[in-house]
Amino acid sequence: MTDFTLPPVGLRGRRPEVLGRWEGRSQVRVRNPEVVAALRRRALVRRAVVAATAVVLLTIGLTDLRSNVELGQVDHTEGFAQGWLSGLHSNLTLTNANVAIQEDRARFFDVQLTEDRLLMGSTVSETHDTQVSTFYDAVSLSALNSCLGGVIQALDQIGVGQTTGGLTSLNAVGPICQSVAP
Repeated sequence: MTDFTLPPVGLRGRRPEVLGRWEGRSQVRVRNPEVVAALRRRALVRRAVVAATAVVLLTIGLTDLRSNVELGQVDHTEGFAQGWLSGLHSNLTLTNANVAIQEDRARFFDVQLTEDRLLMGSTVSETHDTQVSTFYDAVSLSALNSCLGGVIQALDQIGVGQTTGGLTSLNAVGPICQSVAP
C-alpha cells in the first residue's frame, strides 16, 4: 500500500483513518483500490504538470537568454559596421579632395604647357626673323651662330620638359641675339 497526503476532510467527503503525523501532514491509509488509483493518477498529473511547467519555464528562460545574447551580438556588429562605414566615408571624402587637387594641378600644368608652346612659337618666329634679317643685312655670323645655338639649346630643354632651364637659356642668349639685329 502507498501512503498519500490528502486535503482537509471537509473537502473530500468521508473521513479517512488517520495513522499519525509526519512533517505537519497527516498520513492516512486508504484501502479502497479505486481511491488509491485516483490518488496515484492525481499525484502523477500533479508531477507531470509541475515537470511540464518547469520545462516550459526553462525553455522560455533559455530562449530569452539566447535572444538577449543574439541582440547584444547584433548591436555590437551594428556598432562595428557603423564605425567601419564612417571610416570609409572619411576616406572617400579625403580621396575626393585629393582627386580635386590633382585635377587642379593637371589644369595648371596644361595652362603652363600652352604658355610654353606659345613662347616657343614666338621664339621660333623671332629666330626666323633674325635669321632673315642677318642674311640680308650681312650681320656677324659668329654672333648669329651664338644666338641660334642658345635658342636651339633652349628649345631642346623645353622639349624635354625643362621649361625653367629653357627660359633661363633664352634669357642668357637674349643680349647676343639683340646684338645680331640690325
